[in-house]
Amino acid sequence: MNEPSSSDLLGIETLESNLQELVSDYRTAIASLPNRERDCERPALTVLLAREQLARAIGKDAHKASGLITEISDLDQDLKSKAGSIISCAGAKTFQNWRDIFQPQESSWWWFLDKRVSDAETTRAIVWVLLTGFVVTLIIAIAADISSRFLVGIPDKFSILSTASQVFLALLAGSSFTQAGREWVGRFLSAIHVRSGLHPFFGLVLALVMLLAVIGFRYSLPAVARFYNRRGAESLRDNKIGAALSDLQRAVSLNPDYPEAQYNLGDAQRAVFDYDKAIANYEKAIALDPDFVEAYNNLAYLYLVYRSDYKRALDIVTRIFTKSLTHPNLKYAAYKNRAWAFMGQDQLDLSMIDLDEAQKIRDTAEIHCIRGEVLSRKDDKPSAVEEWSKCLDMAKTDKQGLEPYWQAAAMSGIRKG
Repeated sequence: MNEPSSSDLLGIETLESNLQELVSDYRTAIASLPNRERDCERPALTVLLAREQLARAIGKDAHKASGLITEISDLDQDLKSKAGSIISCAGAKTFQNWRDIFQPQESSWWWFLDKRVSDAETTRAIVWVLLTGFVVTLIIAIAADISSRFLVGIPDKFSILSTASQVFLALLAGSSFTQAGREWVGRFLSAIHVRSGLHPFFGLVLALVMLLAVIGFRYSLPAVARFYNRRGAESLRDNKIGAALSDLQRAVSLNPDYPEAQYNLGDAQRAVFDYDKAIANYEKAIALDPDFVEAYNNLAYLYLVYRSDYKRALDIVTRIFTKSLTHPNLKYAAYKNRAWAFMGQDQLDLSMIDLDEAQKIRDTAEIHCIRGEVLSRKDDKPSAVEEWSKCLDMAKTDKQGLEPYWQAAAMSGIRKG
């Protein structure tokens, strides 16, 4: 085998020296790239030309470049990592112009950094778009739920404004999937100097901002429900039953876990003789607040006067006495309702005891009517007629009025007595 001649050895050394020089030029060109997006076209072209010269030198004898492979690979990775900032500064159109001039091969990847960046941005854009779609779906679902809650009852200015704002947010979020919507968002982001590659990401950010706004409004609904509950209760006290029903229905729709609103709605429904719904709302109020004594009393009362279910009424009113009864009116109603329930089950002596306790707190027409019924069942007709007469006389001046049930019972008892 012939040994390499001195000229061959000189050629190898010269080639290796040239490669090292070209690698050094490549390194210097990459280091010279500006950190900021200004005047980068010439430094970028210098880098590409340095890499092109290095590639041609390697192509002449790849074996001779084996010792520099690791260093070249590291420099290539450095260039690729800076591709985004280079393209952002120089522009994809500039790269296209350079390719038109130099006519590089597809394998010369450094001339196609713009396409590499574009492909990476497209991949990221798909992720942002998918996430944006998920967020938009949440926005539309929450906005629809909020709007449906406000549509209960007679519309007012606040409910119309709230519904309109939710519809607007839902439409705005949904428009991100329409051509016109994407163009509008693109123009807006361009106006605040956000480059096009980041538009999908910022679209997601805008969607998240809208989602936070919708969620924030959703969590404010209990406070809005309190407003409608107060206004409904005031309308109920002023005997404006229609307005009260509308406001209280909306309060319950906005916050179904609001026991006071459930109770007030029961009172409003009772005022229009919708007893089944009133019972349902009192029961909901009790389920939400097991210490809601007023709801127990009103519920027991409806079971007595409307359903004549004395057993159920007695069970309800008995639970009242396990609660704290500090307010005289609540204590009066509890004793009176239990006396009525005892009477309905023919526990007449117990009924008389509770009537006496109720009368110590308040002497009302209803107390005398119930006592008249108890005495009648005890076959003490004269005393029963006397109590019924007192009942009807007191009813003329009793501000609370007398339940029609007892008025009819008293008048019937007097006639028969």
